[in-house]
Amino acid sequence: MRSTFVEDIVAPNFPRILERYFGVSEVQARLLRSQKQHPEDRSRNKEFDLLVWTEDRVFWIETKSNPNAGDFSAFVRDETSRFEYFPELVGRALGKTEGALSMPADLVMYLTRHGCYAM
Repeated sequence: MRSTFVEDIVAPNFPRILERYFGVSEVQARLLRSQKQHPEDRSRNKEFDLLVWTEDRVFWIETKSNPNAGDFSAFVRDETSRFEYFPELVGRALGKTEGALSMPADLVMYLTRHGCYAM
């Protein structure tokens, strides 16, 4: 069984974070611990820890309990494949966010350099 401890802490706090740091008060949808089948290739699946979207933005949140740069490297580099699973969200600004119970300063700097939010 997969641990969901970090997701269970991040998810309920994310609406408050969106409002405080991004000025977002209305969320259109939120998916937590979701498996999504590719709309064109049903043999492909992708897991999403937390996905939140508004009218013009999408926030993809990846969580780890004890992360390192290797844990997030694929997530950091991936700019497009997420949208393959949610074609209806194409064209919205993307906010990639990584959440953890504790995050070393060098990892925060790595994520920031790659346009990702760390929490």
